[in-house]
Amino acid sequence: VPKKFRDCLFKICPMNRYSAQKQYARALESGNQDFTDVVIQRQYQQAAELEKEQNIQEATKINGTKIKYGCVVQLLHLKSNKFLTVNKRLPGLVERNTMRVFLDPVGDEGSWFCVNPYYKHRTMNDDVIVGDKVILKSHVADQPMHASEHKLADNSDCNEVNIATCEDSWKVSLFRDHDDDSVAFLKGGDVVRLFHAEEAKFLTADKDPNNSKILSVFLRNTGRTSKFDATSSKALWEVEVVSDNPTYGGIGQWDSFYRFKHLSSDEYLAAVEDQDETPDSNRVRLRGRKGAKVYHLVTIASRHDVATIFEIDSTALQNPDDKVPRDAFVRLKHMASNTWVHSMGVILDKVVGGKPNSKPTMLKVGAARERDDKEAFAIMQVDVSDVRELDFCNDSAKILATNVKKIKDGSITNIEKKQEHKLLKDLTLFVLRQENTRESEDLFNVSGTPCKVRQKLMREEAILKELFNTLKSIFSPEACAGCSGVFITDMTQLREPRFSWAKTICRLCYRLIRHLATDYRKNQEFIAKEFSFMQSQIGFDLLAEETTTHLLNNNRSLMEKHITMKEINNFFALVRRHKEPRFITCLAELCTSRGVAMPRTQELICKAVFEDESNEDLLYETAFQMGVIVIRWLGEDGKKQSKLLIDLVKPETEQDAAALAMYRAQLNLFSEMCLDRQYIAIKHLKDEKNKTKTMPVNLILGCMSDMLLPYDLRASFCRLMLHLHIDAEPQELVTAVNYARLWTDLPDRLTIETYSNRDDSHAANATNFSGVINFVSSYLQIIEKDKSKGLADVERNKLTVEVVTLARHMIFFGFYGFKQLIKVCRLLLNILDMNSVPESPSKARASKATLRKGQGFLEARADSFTSMEVAASSNASGNRQKEEEEENRKVLLQTKIQILQILQFVMDVRLDYRLSHMLALFKRMHTKFSHSNPASPNYPQASPNNSAFQYTAGVPSAGVGGSGNASSHSTSAASTAAATAA
Repeated sequence: VPKKFRDCLFKICPMNRYSAQKQYARALESGNQDFTDVVIQRQYQQAAELEKEQNIQEATKINGTKIKYGCVVQLLHLKSNKFLTVNKRLPGLVERNTMRVFLDPVGDEGSWFCVNPYYKHRTMNDDVIVGDKVILKSHVADQPMHASEHKLADNSDCNEVNIATCEDSWKVSLFRDHDDDSVAFLKGGDVVRLFHAEEAKFLTADKDPNNSKILSVFLRNTGRTSKFDATSSKALWEVEVVSDNPTYGGIGQWDSFYRFKHLSSDEYLAAVEDQDETPDSNRVRLRGRKGAKVYHLVTIASRHDVATIFEIDSTALQNPDDKVPRDAFVRLKHMASNTWVHSMGVILDKVVGGKPNSKPTMLKVGAARERDDKEAFAIMQVDVSDVRELDFCNDSAKILATNVKKIKDGSITNIEKKQEHKLLKDLTLFVLRQENTRESEDLFNVSGTPCKVRQKLMREEAILKELFNTLKSIFSPEACAGCSGVFITDMTQLREPRFSWAKTICRLCYRLIRHLATDYRKNQEFIAKEFSFMQSQIGFDLLAEETTTHLLNNNRSLMEKHITMKEINNFFALVRRHKEPRFITCLAELCTSRGVAMPRTQELICKAVFEDESNEDLLYETAFQMGVIVIRWLGEDGKKQSKLLIDLVKPETEQDAAALAMYRAQLNLFSEMCLDRQYIAIKHLKDEKNKTKTMPVNLILGCMSDMLLPYDLRASFCRLMLHLHIDAEPQELVTAVNYARLWTDLPDRLTIETYSNRDDSHAANATNFSGVINFVSSYLQIIEKDKSKGLADVERNKLTVEVVTLARHMIFFGFYGFKQLIKVCRLLLNILDMNSVPESPSKARASKATLRKGQGFLEARADSFTSMEVAASSNASGNRQKEEEEENRKVLLQTKIQILQILQFVMDVRLDYRLSHMLALFKRMHTKFSHSNPASPNYPQASPNNSAFQYTAGVPSAGVGGSGNASSHSTSAASTAAATAA
């Protein structure tokens, strides 16, 4: 019997019809988008679906009937759920003079096989008997199926099967009879989970944490609320019903013997004597007589070992010959030792790697003489699709591991290279649930949401591990740190055509790693351990940079845990080696997570930038020189270079363009380093002693207001101004509405000129930034007056959002008085009403075709398809434009959000002004009335205990110490004033 007997199982199916499905497939391949063709395609699709339903109905009718010689059948491979199919147009893989046999997910006329007798004493229309030798003749090729003597190139243990003229016989061995009620019972070949009812844990087998070569059997603990959801591929067991015929697996009975095969490792559950003397109360209770042997569960590779045979005992009264229900509760009895399986309190992973484990998950499973009624397992059936997914991942991991060894020693063949390429593509489509994607589809453009269950499965089956082993096996240690291959000794060799296969495999590996890391924390933690290795492959067009960015983007916990000084220095080494701004941008992205500063990462980057002298040659110096701004940097030849900023933004050479991009990226890096008042960076950039790195207010302001500079560069200076100077000490936020006030602080009279919601310190800080205030006001006025463009200028919008953000912070910090706020509010309201980007021409054509007045439905649809054709023809050239439109839409949205926040603040200040005005009026009326009626009992007399006035949530109340009448009267008067203000 083969080691994986399930590989050899086929289901005999009746002949299906494929004519309508074949026509529909041809219509799809034509790719025509004409209206008539679309209507015909729809008809073909309906006919194909109807044909599938009819096939299912006919198969249901004749299920269970006897197979006779001469009838046509189809063979469905159970493990892959694909039909055995012949393609007479393709030669065999090894024997080129034969026809190819393969597995097809749907099948076609090539899947039809006629069952002919091999013995002469069998004739047509006789029943096919179990054990007969038969000839399977292809209906399309009119030739029998042949077992070749040649081994497959990609699997040396297997022979090729093809279609040839020689008449080979095939013996029919029955695995299971057809039974309509078999679904309700436990059968040989079923894959189940064994759930311990009392402990609420699954019986699992996985690698020992202290010895990866040994499998441990345990009850897996979980922190999930619902224990049934804590499923794992390591807890799947295949049931084998022991019988005299090794190839037969029937329906299990209570008096049958069973084997449980671990699906992931292909080893069998067994019980061996336990020499561990760790005390356990459950074991002592069930041990029986003193000195009796005790056992524990393990896995062994041998199928025929008697230690692998178990009996199952029902928790209710049953007849021995009754069938076992598929959802029964059972107790496991080990036949050889005559012991019963039970749970234990011994933790297997209490210590991992010599250190205490804070989250142990592995509870030992033992076997003892005494039976305990509570030691029952629930048999939980596993869906067939889950088993197929596990088989695919398990087999894929083995192929990847085999190819890793061959790549490492340089013995991989061209056929195996193609196999590796095809497998990586299939794995990528598998995790995205897009297995039916056409072969011609560009894999790097395929997008979708990865399936979390499959992401977990691919990590548990070591596919993720083998992907990194594949990446390391291609390169030698001299080419890339941590590698062990022989093919590529220098990373620059990837540009050579002879290593195009290696580059493609690396790109596919990184693309798959990216999908496996998407929104899955455990996979991200696993990948983050290889972060340093991934950094070493950045810059060679292997998608390592994109994968790293995707992994760390807005992932705060991962960055805090895995970003160290080593990774920061690696990025600076990449900057030094490639002189590209994208690596500086990566450093800037490491400073933040979802717009919030990462103080730890900021500090590490500050040390590398400001304290590490070896990185000083990478920085660009900005300075005033004779009234102009000059940029100085170290060229590739090691010589100092300098250029006026106004000249640098109009690059004449590629070196100038590269220098401008690097300078812009450096400005953005400085901004992110100063984000959320990171004073280590702010101190260095404000230090006047360090003239090479200092960025004073006047210098940044001059660059912000220079209209000859490009908008994106001015936006970078605005962002630096905000985080370096504005959002820093001594600026503090202003309280928009003050609900608590002292009676003595209330003025007698209040006007717009005398009102202020800020104190003297805020006003003093504003004088230091009068130039910035003037720049913001003048820029907003320019935007308001330029109504022809409005917010439709994509490049200018990049500067607009930064200026508006700068204005919001200055307003919140009290840089503007009340009258200035009113003026700014009017400007922003006018800007908010401006037009944004107009509708794209393609959308306009499509909407015009469908919404034209007086046009019939067919005409409208025809015009719509015409516009779709035009859009499809220009799709390649329009992708960049769509990305720019989407980016501009986000910028506009952010601009409007900032404006709305400013308007909300101004409205709160106006509310505070009205409240202050009403309270001043109330105080004036109170003072006037108290002077005219000094003895009146309705108003409080001035005293030290009656000098406070509290206004909370719009309801005033008198201070402590006043009489009851005075308190009531003052509250009523203040309430009237507040109502008037509202």
